[in-house]
Parts: sequence; structure tokens; C-alpha cells
Amino acid sequence: DEVASAPQLKSVFARTFGWSVGRTDAGNVRAALDLFADARFHQIHVWPRDTCLPGDRGFLPGPTEESSEIGARLLAAARSRGFASAKVTVNRQAKIGQNVLDCVIVDQNQWWIGHHTVSCFGQQWPGGVVAVALPESMVSRAYLKMDEALQWSRFPIEAGDRCVEIGSAPGGSCQRLL
Repeated sequence: DEVASAPQLKSVFARTFGWSVGRTDAGNVRAALDLFADARFHQIHVWPRDTCLPGDRGFLPGPTEESSEIGARLLAAARSRGFASAKVTVNRQAKIGQNVLDCVIVDQNQWWIGHHTVSCFGQQWPGGVVAVALPESMVSRAYLKMDEALQWSRFPIEAGDRCVEIGSAPGGSCQRLL
């Protein structure tokens, strides 16, 4: 069972975790894939390392347009080498038990390559950052936190339910509940 043999990290502070297999010069797709020999995977997750705290100067962690382009290049190269099927996607939510190739963009000159088998909630998304549709007028980052909490907990909230939120200034979590 691959999930059972995957590393298990019991930490509330880690968004995601897995195995690092090495680093390569940015743009060297062939060298990145050489680190895997003939490994097979279900997803490719590519994201830049966090450059500052979430919310600082408008920074939001997670995949970017650049990381998705890099992922597309990795996928094309993996398919040409025969170890990525037509079902493999880039920067999409992975399912429990799936094998994921990870590429962290450390800076413009360096990528760190690794992999993980999805065994918990946070490992399903690139960099452990849950995909959230941003509303046009998000009041605060608490909106994102509440959305992630609702997804993680699978809390069955429906229209017409009553919720109590204590300490809601400026109201981002209430905005999401509404």
C-alpha cells in the first residue's frame, strides 16, 4: 500500500510534505525528469516557494501562471518519455493515494524536485495551498481561511443554516459563510 509507506508528518504547521530527490537548474526539464528514472505519477504540482508572508504586499501562496507553464513543459517531456499517461494533469487537486511529481521554483535559477503520495488533505494541492475562487470584493484573508476550513472539515453548511462567528472584524469569514 503506497499511502501507508508514504512519509507521515503530524504537524499543524506544514501545508504539504514529501520526498526531495534533488535540485536542478531552472529550465532544465530533462535533468528534472532524470531524477525520477522511470517513475510513474498521476499529477504534477509546480509552485514557487513563498517569498513573504501571505497577505504581505498582496502575496498569495500557491501556483502562478509561470509555475503552470513550467508544469506543462514537465508534462510534455514526461509524456514523450512514456511515464506520464494522458490522464496526468498539472496543478490540479490530486486524490488520496495518487503519486505526485513536485517541482518547487526556489528562484529564477533553481528548482527543487520531489514527489509524494497523497495521504492527507493538504497534500492534494500544489504547495498545500487549497484552490479557492476569490470573490471580486474579498473583505479580508479570513475569507480564504474559512473556505479552506470548510473544505478540509467537509462541514455540511447549506443555504439557510445559522452560523455564529465571534470576533468577525473586518468580516472575511462571515463573508464566506454567507
